[in-house]
Amino acid sequence: LPNLRHISFFLSSCPPLQEEWQGASIDIKAAHKRMPIREDERGSLLFKFDDRLFAYRSAHFGAKTSAWRWGRVSGALLRLLHSLLYFRHAAWVYVDDFFLLFPKSAVQFTLAIILLRTIGTPLSWKKLEFDRTIDWNGRTIHPGTMIAQLPPSKQEKINSLITTVLQSPSRKNLEKIIGILLWATSLVHHVRFLLTSLYRDLYSILVTNYSIKPTEWESFLNLLNDCATITTHNHLHLPVGSRLVEFKHTPITSRSQLPRDVKI
Repeated sequence: LPNLRHISFFLSSCPPLQEEWQGASIDIKAAHKRMPIREDERGSLLFKFDDRLFAYRSAHFGAKTSAWRWGRVSGALLRLLHSLLYFRHAAWVYVDDFFLLFPKSAVQFTLAIILLRTIGTPLSWKKLEFDRTIDWNGRTIHPGTMIAQLPPSKQEKINSLITTVLQSPSRKNLEKIIGILLWATSLVHHVRFLLTSLYRDLYSILVTNYSIKPTEWESFLNLLNDCATITTHNHLHLPVGSRLVEFKHTPITSRSQLPRDVKI
């Protein structure tokens, strides 16, 4: 699957044009669902309902076999476009979203649309774009200036996820923010080290069990402050800053809830 690095490499390595590059975005409408599956090949598209087996007749979105089949079709479409356009162009496809670069003239773009319609390719006309600025794969791309940026909607989504993680730092929310930040930094790998703290939080053990010997119970109590938090380094190898959350299946919020001694 192509990303911004592929487009950047092309624009930085190709000979300069007298006129500015323009981009085109072509989306295939309901690409997976348009692919009928032969009856003897529907075994990977079965599902069970009310003790009966059903099979999809087309490649529904989400199935592994759908991605495999559509990948072959999209690859064939891309090769046909390359063969027809041939001169002074570039083209990539991300699943069912095609991104093409042409010189300023609209002739090649028109030829691409004519080819796709001639072979019956269903296009999403409302998503069709041909301009000096193109929205593709979640980013706004300016081919003439080699600048790509996150649109306001994506920026707002990232800010919203950051706020959610700060208010509710659950594993699910951490996975969401890490995923979108990995995608957002796909072109600027040198800033990905800033995500290390999120990965550290994601794989940190929030709660673990410790066994305290009865003979060391008094020493253990002396390590705790009023909030049942360990404040000093100790021979029990308990991490400083950790807090006691449970004792014998009873939630603990303060040191006063603990017994003064335990039976040996």
